[in-house]
Amino acid sequence: MAEPDFTATRSAPEQFDDLRADVETMTYLPEFREVEDRARRVKRWMRVRAVAVALAITVPAASAITVLYQQPNGTSMAVTGRDDVVHLSLPGRPEADSWTLVAADGVDLEHLYGLVDVCSGHTCSMQLSSIDPNSITGTVQRMSLFRAQPTDTVSNTRLSALGPYTVMVSASVNSGPQRNDTLGVNLPSGAPSAAPTKRVVQPVQTGMIEVAAPNGVVSAAPTQPALTQPTLLSSTNGWWVSGTDPVTGQLALAVSDDGGKSWTGRTLGIEKANAVPALAVSGDTVYLLVAAGGHLQLRKSADRGHNWSTLTATQTWPAAGRYGIIIRPDHSLLVWLDQSNGTTTLLHSTNGGLTFAPDRGADAANGVIVTLSDGYVMLGAKAYVSRDAETWRLLQVPWLPQN
Repeated sequence: MAEPDFTATRSAPEQFDDLRADVETMTYLPEFREVEDRARRVKRWMRVRAVAVALAITVPAASAITVLYQQPNGTSMAVTGRDDVVHLSLPGRPEADSWTLVAADGVDLEHLYGLVDVCSGHTCSMQLSSIDPNSITGTVQRMSLFRAQPTDTVSNTRLSALGPYTVMVSASVNSGPQRNDTLGVNLPSGAPSAAPTKRVVQPVQTGMIEVAAPNGVVSAAPTQPALTQPTLLSSTNGWWVSGTDPVTGQLALAVSDDGGKSWTGRTLGIEKANAVPALAVSGDTVYLLVAAGGHLQLRKSADRGHNWSTLTATQTWPAAGRYGIIIRPDHSLLVWLDQSNGTTTLLHSTNGGLTFAPDRGADAANGVIVTLSDGYVMLGAKAYVSRDAETWRLLQVPWLPQN
């Protein structure tokens, strides 16, 4: 008697499951175990990475916590929240991950972004983070920017906020040409909406002066200043651009008071500048700091740059590759000098730049200062934020360890 055919009474999915089980049984190889183990490790790492992101968002600024995650081999990974940053230490690293805020910009302090270089030993990862100056609710927006290899060197890093939700980042990799990229960003939850205003930007160094719409769309200014190597210095009380006069070859300023429709030249009588000048404007008063003639020169104008007087107090200052000047709300001056050995000096003046004294506003000055519309950010391995360039607070900078 023939055996009954039970397949006729089983559904198609059940028949398929039986067939798949038979195939898996016949084709399973020992090497599959290694693949499965590796998949489990990757899945564990993704869970821990999610924990790190959550901690970077939710750890209270005044708290200190440690979370331990047990690895299969018995070693542990620590996530530690402190007043300044959330750290995550991985076993087997040549040294703990460290970070440096190398660039920052925003339409204002409430819509602030930074490029954070996270390094472990000789390998680094460039990350784009949104930064909340009031807490640590900022987030890592992008990882592994610019570098094709973790050991690639990155220089001339720039970040320009084209709007509250769009930034342009640029850098030179391994001393190569400047690379640019426009990225969309997401604000942390609870961040206020930005005012829908246009702003003048120069996304590419010495490139065109442009106007960014609130949605991040950038277009050229109505006209460009008649200068070679133009550099946007300030958008306070007009648009201020420095460059070289194509006729005289001297350093000059171009100022627009009508949104780039027209420009007025300002002569400075400086044959050659060793670096891009720094400029600060308050009403009709303008200060210009420039490296020329073998030392730093500080010049002052009381009529929006038509006439200048030279202040000689700067001749004894240390040489600085980068420098800047700020007019505080109380009309005192703050000068920062970033030297080649990594030392940053802060100096202040209360008599219009005639004399300067060391400034102790930040606990440990360690980087250049970026001026925003409503405040200031000090870059470096310890980053600070200030509303008045006088009282500084340690900035919470979100970052994640390298993959």
